[in-house]
Amino acid sequence: MGLGDKFKNIVDKTVDKIDDNITRAGEDDSEHIARYCKDLGIGDAVKEKALAILKDTDGKDISSGRNRAAACIYIAGKQCGEAKTLSDLAKCARTTEGLIRDKAKEVKDKLKIDVEIEEPSTEEEKKE
Repeated sequence: MGLGDKFKNIVDKTVDKIDDNITRAGEDDSEHIARYCKDLGIGDAVKEKALAILKDTDGKDISSGRNRAAACIYIAGKQCGEAKTLSDLAKCARTTEGLIRDKAKEVKDKLKIDVEIEEPSTEEEKKE
């Protein structure tokens, strides 16, 4: 592969990311949940539970966005026995494990949900 091909691949990937961000900028958290569940192969039971948790967060002073959506999926997966790792969710949501973990703890605390949130797995992640 020549330098021109490598440059073209980089440009193509950058354009794809920009296009994704523009297309998805108007999504609300329920749309994030639907997309993440589809991308991760998560079943309908977890998706419905995540949407219910999301609805319960309304009015609880929990900021919206992809981290809240991923946190709702994480908690719902734990409750339904179909848990995904923070790493899998972070890759799908294009965020960090630490941000999802923090948001999951916030949701858990404010909604008084009894679920265990996994601890940081690496030294680098512990620094986040």
